Amino acid sequence: MNSRVLFSLIVVTALAAPSYSEASCSSIRLLKGGMDRVELDLLKIFDLVDPGPNQQKIVADAMGYFAPLHCHAVTRIAFQDLDGSEGQTMAWVGSAKPDLLNIVATSSKASEKNLSLRREGPAYRAGAVSSITHEASHAAHHLLKFVAPRAEWKLGERALMRQDWSPEALAYAEDLVEKNVLDRGLLPEWQDLHQRAVDLGENNDYHGSGDPKMTPDQIIKMGVASPYGGDDAAEDIAEMSSGIMAVRAWSNYGATIPTPAEDLICERMRAAQGPGVPKELALIYAKVGFLHSVGLIGDLEYDHCVGDLKVRAPGNGFFSLKNGQQVNAYTSNVGGTIGKREDDGMWVFQMEAKGQFGTEGKTKPGRIELIIPLAPSGEPRPSFPRGLYGVGGGGRARTTVYYTDEGQEKVGVSVESGLVLVSRASTQLVEGSIFVFRLVNWTELFPLPIPPKEDTIFTFRKRK
Repeated sequence: MNSRVLFSLIVVTALAAPSYSEASCSSIRLLKGGMDRVELDLLKIFDLVDPGPNQQKIVADAMGYFAPLHCHAVTRIAFQDLDGSEGQTMAWVGSAKPDLLNIVATSSKASEKNLSLRREGPAYRAGAVSSITHEASHAAHHLLKFVAPRAEWKLGERALMRQDWSPEALAYAEDLVEKNVLDRGLLPEWQDLHQRAVDLGENNDYHGSGDPKMTPDQIIKMGVASPYGGDDAAEDIAEMSSGIMAVRAWSNYGATIPTPAEDLICERMRAAQGPGVPKELALIYAKVGFLHSVGLIGDLEYDHCVGDLKVRAPGNGFFSLKNGQQVNAYTSNVGGTIGKREDDGMWVFQMEAKGQFGTEGKTKPGRIELIIPLAPSGEPRPSFPRGLYGVGGGGRARTTVYYTDEGQEKVGVSVESGLVLVSRASTQLVEGSIFVFRLVNWTELFPLPIPPKEDTIFTFRKRK
């Protein structure tokens, strides 16, 4: 058994979607001098720079990589002759005006002269595009938080935010929040996704140290896209989405991609042989799926990033695989819900389907059930499961296969130890897989927990 390959995922046909160059960013305003100064904080109004041709082009180039969510989240872009909160930054988005994307126009950053004359030229412009898309992702996170009904705010934080987003932008974000059940906002769900993998011992926690030196393997072990993305969840989201979105800028400008690559995580996934997802890439795979579900990357970008880490498995339901070969399919009466468990009131995600239990002609009507605990009964409705969950033991996920014999449902197989990877989850699509470490076959005379003789995986999908 290949111990590195823990998960197999089912193929999902890519939906037709426009490229980012077709995303409608026409409503974004590039601020200029004069009356546009009233858009800025009082102490910064004299730092507003009239953008020249090169500055206008770098903005247009960056917007060519925006997803529709970015186009809604960013309403204003300003070049300012001052540094942001960190001296090394090329751009920033502040919490008081989260729809305003600021670009540093000092002599060492994105000044008109510097963009036109800088010796590094193509690489410098590609880096600027990457920074702009990074900050646009911060704006997107703020927009999703703004409309989330249970988002937590620091004292006075929301009051400082001017509601400069259009009704169309707010409606777009509200739809994403509803589809993904992001009642608390994107950031808490992302933090939980990462922390579960850390608690299982599969990945490292955020370092919280700005941008330390990290090797590519250390980056992958943390489950992030870059050293800076390892700082915290907010930077993780921005770095991962911008790395996937804007990596094309380097080749489009004729520049050499830096090391580690902007799309290091995509490089690793595309290099994996498949169809299983290597254990060290499981968290990354789930995060990229989360970015896709909330609209921070599109269908084409998602498929290009994850590569061939999929196996053939048609339709909705559960599919049992041994050594990568499909053995059983449970594809009727497929259901999935978030609700409270009757015995203890725990919030759980439950998915089930019916099919045939057994092999080699000795089959009986069967049913498979996956239950993932989400939150205690006293808490508000939680979001979907995402990422890694342990199977077996108290408080963990549970997978059971039942069969019907003489009109009575009996337990056929229960998974005693394993991992669940929920790769994408929303009201439109839930998919993932269950890797079995130990199981009990209750049809045997003396049922005992034993490791399966072959790689045993259940994949699952529920598409609306």
